[in-house]
Amino acid sequence: MLGINVDVSRLEFLAGLFHCEVQKFPSRILGLPLHLGRLTKADWVPLIERFEKRLEGWSGIFLSLGGRLVLLQAILSNLPIFFLSLFKLLLGVRNRLEVIRRRFLWNGAKEVQNRVHLVKWDIVCSSKKSGGVGILNICDMNTALLMKWLWRWLFHPNLQWCRIVKERYECDDSLRHIFPRDSLGLSGIWKGIMDGLGLFQQAVMWSLGSVARDGVASKFWSP
Repeated sequence: MLGINVDVSRLEFLAGLFHCEVQKFPSRILGLPLHLGRLTKADWVPLIERFEKRLEGWSGIFLSLGGRLVLLQAILSNLPIFFLSLFKLLLGVRNRLEVIRRRFLWNGAKEVQNRVHLVKWDIVCSSKKSGGVGILNICDMNTALLMKWLWRWLFHPNLQWCRIVKERYECDDSLRHIFPRDSLGLSGIWKGIMDGLGLFQQAVMWSLGSVARDGVASKFWSP
């Protein structure tokens, strides 16, 4: 059991009722690191190591470029989704993951001397309609996954986590009155989510008088 701003004696009492141990921050739950603040680069090391472990040995050398591309899409691009759905990716970590992916695609293994990268990585990560190959853009995926929390906040306001956040920060369920990113006491996870608020507001369009299927009336309107 973990407690935030909870007296130690009370925390121990509650842990005794539920027959569980009292833990301290930082901790890990379901493989995800939990901090009172934002994650540090060290917290991302296990994910980076998992990436590199998939590329150990010389197996990539015996695959064609198309084979490495399929493996990159099927395995390497999906490894960090669990992390990216909750935490804002650090720039240094993103660069490290991209280096690993580029090296595997063009070289096949880290032991192989760097080969010429035939296409810019930005093009590789673009859609096939745009002339790319559709490799997952980690940064874009991170932003999209975090913005899904804002979507749930608007359209599923009665979810348990929504009610807890609204009670904790004394805010309503509209984005217009949502707390600013620099609010005092805001958790590191929610700060990362709020980084995408501006982009989310630009992408969401409301129609005057429209009502969602679940009966929740729209809160904004656009002329």
